[in-house]
Amino acid sequence: MGSGLLNAGNVVQIGNTTNGHRLCHLDSYIVRNGQTVTVGQVVGYMGYTGYTIPSGIGGTHLHWIMFKNGSRVNPLNYVSVPSGSTSVPSKMPAVGSVV
Repeated sequence: MGSGLLNAGNVVQIGNTTNGHRLCHLDSYIVRNGQTVTVGQVVGYMGYTGYTIPSGIGGTHLHWIMFKNGSRVNPLNYVSVPSGSTSVPSKMPAVGSVV
């Protein structure tokens, strides 16, 4: 948890880089280092901190890195996105859940 991780802004790490999640560019986080989190718990809020590509991503977003068996995997392979979703609230929570 913290800031400055490869210019990722405010970061929350859940688990480790073998099996875990890293949530980057958060506006703020509401958990403490070493705190246990549960599925569905809000751990922070999407933001625009750290380095982002001005002509690319830009704006409020969540950079979600997921690790499974020591490798990065696409988190979208593990979640369901409601059909017809076209936008997200500006303060959408980043929810911690270990898959």
